[in-house]
Order: sequence, then C-alpha cells, then structure tokens
Amino acid sequence: MTWKVLMVEDEPFVRRTLINQIRWRELGFELAGEAEDGNEAMAFIRSKQPDLVISDIMMPGMNGLELLRQAKLVSDAKFVMLTCVNEFEYARQALEYGASGYLLKLSANEQALGQMLEKIDRELSQEADRKQRHRHMQMNSYTEKLWSYIEDLVEDSTLAPPDVPVDFPRFAAVLSVLGDQTETPEALESEDADWLKHSSCGQVSFIGWSDDADALSPAGLDLRFCPLAFPVEGLHEAWLRSLYALNPEWYGRTDGRAASSVGETRYPWRTERELIRALEFTEWDRGRALLEELWRELEANDILFVHVVQTAERLDRTFARLLGRPASMESHSIQKFPRHRELLVRLKYKLENDIRTAVLRQEAVTDRDDINTIIAYIHRNLRENITLKSMAKLVNIDENYLSALFPKKTGETLINYVQKCRVEKAKKLLLETDLSLTDIYEQVGFVNENYFFRIFKRWTGETPGKFRKRDK
Repeated sequence: MTWKVLMVEDEPFVRRTLINQIRWRELGFELAGEAEDGNEAMAFIRSKQPDLVISDIMMPGMNGLELLRQAKLVSDAKFVMLTCVNEFEYARQALEYGASGYLLKLSANEQALGQMLEKIDRELSQEADRKQRHRHMQMNSYTEKLWSYIEDLVEDSTLAPPDVPVDFPRFAAVLSVLGDQTETPEALESEDADWLKHSSCGQVSFIGWSDDADALSPAGLDLRFCPLAFPVEGLHEAWLRSLYALNPEWYGRTDGRAASSVGETRYPWRTERELIRALEFTEWDRGRALLEELWRELEANDILFVHVVQTAERLDRTFARLLGRPASMESHSIQKFPRHRELLVRLKYKLENDIRTAVLRQEAVTDRDDINTIIAYIHRNLRENITLKSMAKLVNIDENYLSALFPKKTGETLINYVQKCRVEKAKKLLLETDLSLTDIYEQVGFVNENYFFRIFKRWTGETPGKFRKRDK
C-alpha cells in the first residue's frame, strides 16, 4: 500500500531540497501535496486526509505545534517534525502532542529521511492491520445481527434492523449468487475492499464495504442479483431484495411470477403444528401428506429460503425428539440442496427412516406374522375401536384361537395390551403437549372421560391430572 504525504515548510528552497532527497515510491510513499504554512496545511489535511505530515515547527501564522494539535482532532495522520538545534524544546513538546518523531534540518539527509520513513511505514502498516481486524469484527458482528433479523422477520415483520456501527465506511454492497459458483471470499478480494461470506441453503451472499464504490464491482462472477454502491444504512433492505430476487430460482419457478415482499408473506404455522401432532400420534400417512402440504404452502407464500432452512432444521429436531435419535440436519449440510424440492426429498427420506425405526421399536416382534400385524395395527390406530373380534378378522383367524394365542406370544391379553399402549400414549401427550384431558382421551381411543380416568389410574396409580401436575 502507498501512503500519502503532505510536506509543510515555509522556505521553498528547503522544502524542495527535502522533497528531492526522498525516494518516495521505493519507500512506499507518494507526495500528495505541499504547504507553506499551518493554515494551508490544515485545509489540506481536512480535505485530503494524508497518512503522513512532515512539518517544520517554526512557521509564520500557525506554527507546527499548533498544526499538530489541531490536526489530531480531525485526522489520524502521523507527524514528523522538522526542527533546528536551538528548537529542541519545541521538538520535545511535539512528541508529547503525539508526533512520531523529529528530524534536525541540518542532518536531514537521504539516509536519515529514509530511516524515518521506514519507521513510519511500519507504524502505519500496524495501525492499518489493527483497523482492518476491528472492521472485520464489526462487520462480522453486524452481519450476524442482520442475518438474525432476516430470520426473525417471518415471525415478526415489525422488527427494526440493527444499528449500523458509527465508523463504517460510506458504501456497502450485497452480492448474492446461487449454488457453488464461488466457494471462497478470496475470489472477490482486492486491496480496496474486504469481503465476508455468509452461506446458507443453496445461496451465497458476499458483503463488501469500502469508501470507494468502484471497488465493489467485481468481475467474472455469475451473479443473479447484485445491488452495488448504496449507503451502508440500507444494507438490510438490499440484502432482503437480493434474497427475494433469488427466490424464484430457489423454488425452481418457471412461471415468471415475482416473489412477495417480507410484509406480504405468511408462514404456514398451522400446517407445521398439524404435522408434528400427527407424528406424535403416530399417524404416519397423515404426517407424510402434511409434510408435502407444508412444502407446497412454503412455495405458495414465497417464504425466503433462510426460513425454509429453519423449517428443515426444526422438523429434523422434532423427528429426533420423537424417535430418540440425534438431530443431524444443520445449515452447513443443507447447503448441499440448492432447490426447494431437493430439500423436501431429503426430509421425506429421513422421515421414512424414522417411521420405520418407530414401528420396529413399538412392535414386539414375535415368531408369528399374524400377531406382529395386529401389534403394528394397534400402535398405528389407537383411536379406533380395537376389539378381539376386529383383530381376528384383520388377520383372518378364529376369535377364540386368537384369545389364547395372543397372551402366549406377548405375555398379556389383547385388551390389556391395547390399554397399556393407550395409557403410554396418553402419558406422552400429558407431558409433552398442552392438550386438554378431553382431547387426549379422544386421541388415544378411550370412549369417555370416566373410563379414561379409571384405566389410567389402574395402570399408573394416579389420575391424569395429578400425573401432569407431578411432572411440572
């Protein structure tokens, strides 16, 4: 990086001699301007913001010390003071005011000037690195807050975006691409712009910030949406626009219909709740159908892909809780599904595996296929009127024969087995839902509330109400 220098000296001959002695480019500097006094120098500092000021101390009007004092209020520029032998006390004051060093005019030869500039170059580079790290931390923190804001909009569209850090540069940019065309931020790096990558579910967003708007125009990327050079205060709006602009591709839409804005979307919470309840009640066929319905409603409502990711993660955690397995779908793995339907296929595959696991876990496998069929039916149809006669008809065997065979293979009568399954399901609903007792006894197949209370107490030793309160 090349540092800009302002030379301040009231004697033209001395100023020109100093300028000609320095190999500016070789040392990483360029002469950005000259000034004859402190007032002229101060105007230059305010408008051009040089990195280094080399200034004489004794000048008419505003002297070097006053220039240094005022400049520190509006600039981070380094100062090197030029002084004569009899002005040493002024040089000492300059160091107290924050000057990086001083040079005696009589000994300010090429070697001395070069050594001083090498020292200043190290200081400027170290400070630039610190500022860059601080800016990265600020941008990371800010974009994380923005991402959370975008995620939470599905539940509350009245949320306000996070405040912008006060020392951000004027310009920012959002670049959204679909899939894996660009895997790393390095593809967008330049010396004038820094980049942060945020990835999720088939889309990648690159956020850049710079005082130079032209630095935010990278070439060679297959960008589907690319708003550039706008005030950083509008970052949240531009990011949302870019995500909505990509929504049709995320859904694989070919009808040309534009995506809705955030205020117009409606998340299908009711369908998701019904899906979870169906799985809790082991209504597998209904659960499969509701998962398909949920995915259709997400697309119909133009739900942002980031919210679809949340849905997939939430459902996976629910499947895991119901089936007692670890949750396995996370945002970083969902990136492999660049389209809405592909993610649904993955969820359906996991759900089918979970259902098979649940059925095998629930079914007490015996050496009789007909008894296993009855057990599977009981677990899947607790709401139905399950009797010895209906089960005998289900497997096409004699009712009396089944009455003797079932206890022989399972260790308990058919009626006791059904009651036990219903009570276990009722216990689960009492502990894990806010359903009323009436809803629960109907869901698990008891004919009325009195019968439910009597059987539940027989198996657990307490009423359903006491059982629920005891767990809280």
